[in-house]
Amino acid sequence: MIKVKATKKEIDISGSSKDLLSLKDDITQFIISKDNETIIKAESGFNPSPYPFALEQIILRKGNGKNRFEIDGCALYITGSPLCLQNIVDNLPLEGDKGTHVHYDHLILEDYVDDISPDVIITLRI
Repeated sequence: MIKVKATKKEIDISGSSKDLLSLKDDITQFIISKDNETIIKAESGFNPSPYPFALEQIILRKGNGKNRFEIDGCALYITGSPLCLQNIVDNLPLEGDKGTHVHYDHLILEDYVDDISPDVIITLRI
């Protein structure tokens, strides 16, 4: 199951290859659906150290612009146009060695990520 750990300025989304493939499928299905919002459960009850807290769900919302990542309570909200949400799928590290990761932020992907979003790291756990 996907783990989501965070500070106010950084979000770490991690999972095994199987977990990230499932996340890819969930996002892809959401993009082609008529739904405007969907919830993806994340692992809970683990020690998020060195991050101060773990988030229990990812809530995807369809919007009109770049992907915006926001934390509210124990949830990570990601709002973006279908094209921008697809860019998350295109950048998931589905293969590689332990610790393979992608920095998914506005400095690297300025056309797809809102500049007020915290830094996002997507990590492959083996």
